[in-house]
Amino acid sequence: PLNLTGATITARLLDLATSTARAATGTMEVIDAPAGLFSWVYSAADVTTAGAFNVQFTATYGASSDKTLVELWEVEAAI
Repeated sequence: PLNLTGATITARLLDLATSTARAATGTMEVIDAPAGLFSWVYSAADVTTAGAFNVQFTATYGASSDKTLVELWEVEAAI
């Protein structure tokens, strides 16, 4: 796993239907830095549009190179 010690996590969402990208506005928190674990508490804006998204998480270490991870994520329509 990627060690997240000293990292700040951010994310961008790419709507796969429209190719529109935007910043995730929820809270990212490193839970276990040596194990590379973090959590994302979604904001209302993060889940307002149903559909499939690529989420690009970025770990920023200051002077060091940023590291990224892209994951497929689906927001289901409310019923």
